[in-house]
Amino acid sequence: PDLPDAARAVIRSHRDAELVSEAVLVLGAMPDPRDLRLLTDLYHDIGGADRVPALAAAYAAYEVPGGHNVSYGPPVVALRNAAAIALGRFEFPRDHRLGSSARETLRRSYTTVRDGRQDRPFRRDDWRQRYAHVERGSWELRQGLISLGRIGYDREAELLIDVLRGRHAPRDAEHPRADPGRGFAAIALGLYLQRVATGGEDLADSGTQRRTARSARRTLADTAADTDEPEDLRAACVLALGLSGDAANAASVRAAVAGERDALVASHAVLALGMLGDRGALVAAGRLLPPPHGGAGDAIHRLREQGFARENDPLAVVRRRAILA
Repeated sequence: PDLPDAARAVIRSHRDAELVSEAVLVLGAMPDPRDLRLLTDLYHDIGGADRVPALAAAYAAYEVPGGHNVSYGPPVVALRNAAAIALGRFEFPRDHRLGSSARETLRRSYTTVRDGRQDRPFRRDDWRQRYAHVERGSWELRQGLISLGRIGYDREAELLIDVLRGRHAPRDAEHPRADPGRGFAAIALGLYLQRVATGGEDLADSGTQRRTARSARRTLADTAADTDEPEDLRAACVLALGLSGDAANAASVRAAVAGERDALVASHAVLALGMLGDRGALVAAGRLLPPPHGGAGDAIHRLREQGFARENDPLAVVRRRAILA
């Protein structure tokens, strides 16, 4: 019972971003209504520096000439990501007030509006509108997508499907298809489908849920099979089908990577088949990842360079680590 109080004390007094991030995660492990406002403000960067010394120190460390704070310095991202993950631990029935508030925090964002002579973050915006204006380094909203998949329902899943389809790419993105948020949305949909497959009491077997789940599976499978899509996104989609926990999705994984030549996609497809308990996973591994002429050592090297460890963008590792967390 004293652990949350200790975590709050750490958040209020320490300037070490790593330590404070761990304290924020403790609050997520033991959801309490008293912490929702702090997590919301930290996630959306609303005056959090006034109450979190570590955030203020992180801003000071990344201040650039002219007094502008770089809001996506690594310590700031770590703290806000921790808040996003903590909010994703607020797992409550659909009609529970605390769970509803956490989902709304993740689904929405906030912008600064002019109030007299001061700029204050009073306006609450739909996430879709906010995301179109975020800087490409604003990873926290993308981490929030994964949390939405953990605790969301049909309404949240529909948003995730739209993001995966590329309908809400940031306006400064050179190529909307390359928006890293799409990979986060894919993994989030896998987590949503996992909850649907387990049939929890809070997920009523309604017609709306069945339609949303079908749409999510279809969108993941279609994106995974589209060779015009970025390889890391296709890998995220096949892995999301593995995360779903529904053995019926194994056929979609195999169909999506039939004749696959990209080692990143193929290696994640094999992993997805294994996660689904598919007996053909080993056969698929031999077909999709044939050892090179140099033997097993070269095969391991090939996987390391072209498979799991390959980074097509800086967020590829973030996605994989988030999956395993």
